[in-house]
Amino acid sequence: MVFNIYEMKNILLITLLFFGISLNSQTVISIYGHGKVNPEFPVYVVDNLVINRKLVSSILIERQDIKQVKVLARDNRIVFTTKLLFVLNGKMLLGHKEKEVLSAVNQDNIVSIYRLNSIDAKKLYGKKGKRGAIILMTK
Repeated sequence: MVFNIYEMKNILLITLLFFGISLNSQTVISIYGHGKVNPEFPVYVVDNLVINRKLVSSILIERQDIKQVKVLARDNRIVFTTKLLFVLNGKMLLGHKEKEVLSAVNQDNIVSIYRLNSIDAKKLYGKKGKRGAIILMTK
């Protein structure tokens, strides 16, 4: 099944609902690209981390966690920028620059990924975890 770029916004919203992600009026949704898109197997990117459908649903991203959503039609990608703290193998990744290291993580090497709510993340990581955290362990 192939959709044109104008249908992608509806597909994105359906996908987000499937994963339990709801958006508010402050969330920016941008759609880039031309031509046709195959939405059956989109690539999900969360703060530079490329992950599959199963892993996206396991981290439970909530509306207040999302800064921006981009649909990159040409690459068949849905890209989320979040407000969450990422912890990779015990190391906190602060800011956009440090989160760039996530782009090098191979999803086949992910041992576990889970989400800490804001209360638990704040206990473990102090003020930096005030919005919650995604804990990622690799081989």
